[in-house]
Amino acid sequence: MEDIKVALQLEKDGYAYYMKAAQECPNEYGKKMFEKLAKDEISHLQRFKEIAEEILGEKVDAKAEGKHLDIFEKIDFSTKAGEYAALDHAIKFEERARDYFREAAKRAGNDKLRNLFEKIAEEEEMHLRLLEAERSYLHKSGIWFNYQEFEMDGM
Repeated sequence: MEDIKVALQLEKDGYAYYMKAAQECPNEYGKKMFEKLAKDEISHLQRFKEIAEEILGEKVDAKAEGKHLDIFEKIDFSTKAGEYAALDHAIKFEERARDYFREAAKRAGNDKLRNLFEKIAEEEEMHLRLLEAERSYLHKSGIWFNYQEFEMDGM
C-alpha cells in the first residue's frame, strides 16, 4: 500500500510542477511540452487510483495530500537560465520517478500492480528522453524542439 501512496503523490507532484512550468514558460513549444507532461501525470494518477481500488477493495482518495517528495524547487523563467533549470529539474524528477516505479514493480505482490508500475516506468523513461532531447536542442540552438514532432504513446 505504501508504494501506491507514494505513486499517487509522485503523479500529483509531477502534475503540479508541469502545470506551473507550463504557465510560466515564455516559449510556446515549452508550454505545450509541459502541458502534455502534466496531462500524462493525471492519466497515471487515474490508473493508479483504479488499480489501487480494485486491489484494496475500497475507495482511494487521490486528492488527499501525502508527503511531498523532495523534488521541486522554484524556477525563475525570466531568463534562459530558468528554462534550462526547468528542464534539468524535470529530468531529475523523471529519472527518480522511473527508478522508483521500477523498484516498486519488483516489490509488488500483485501482477496487475506490478504490470502497472512497469508500464508507468516505461512512460517515465519516454518523458525522460523527451526532456533530454529538449534540453539538447535548447542548449545547442536556443530554440525549443517542435514538441508535436516527438511521438509519445499514452496509456
